[in-house]
Amino acid sequence: MKHLFSTLTITLFLSFTGFAQANKQSAKFKTFPKDSINLKGYYRTSLKSIEIKKGEKIASVGAGYGNQEVVMSIFNDDIDWTLQDIDSTVLNPQLFNDVLHYFENIIKKPIKVKFSIVIGNEQKTNLSENTYDKILIINTYHEITERASILADVQRALKKSGKIIIVEGMAKKKGQIHQGCHDLKLWESDFLQEMEGFNFKLLNKIIPKKGNSWSYYTFEKM
Repeated sequence: MKHLFSTLTITLFLSFTGFAQANKQSAKFKTFPKDSINLKGYYRTSLKSIEIKKGEKIASVGAGYGNQEVVMSIFNDDIDWTLQDIDSTVLNPQLFNDVLHYFENIIKKPIKVKFSIVIGNEQKTNLSENTYDKILIINTYHEITERASILADVQRALKKSGKIIIVEGMAKKKGQIHQGCHDLKLWESDFLQEMEGFNFKLLNKIIPKKGNSWSYYTFEKM
């Protein structure tokens, strides 16, 4: 009976895990573009504002499922991507392959871009030193608890001429909360002062058009 109970426990655990993964996969696809017609329009602002160039090595910190990076690679296919996150239940080879296949089914051809996955923690990105032309932090900076440590890591990971691009929905008034994650939104003047304290100089800011809540900030190392 003890052996039978153990077997049933393992079976139930695996069933629950599979069910949870299936639900997670179903949930993530809900926010993805549904067809090729709205694919580029969905990411037009990001594609224009980030200014990805062929041959670049780019890391995305807090990439989550990697869907935004996959879409950008469809229109910029000569990129070496490193997708980084601290949550391996969201960013892992199995789930990322599902994301790739989802978009391959939309565009009706394989996506032949190099993607690497790196799992860090709250203090370290675990990105390789002096490697990247650009490091993106898209809608994630406000969630980073150990910013000094993470930004020091980003400094080390960027090439000498490398850029960090932070994409955020800024607060319209102090104390405003994100509807999704319920974290505090960034107040722009405080954010820019903080980045200067981390030895990053603002090069460019793109204010989104009506209907797009994100702003795009490009910094270089001081």
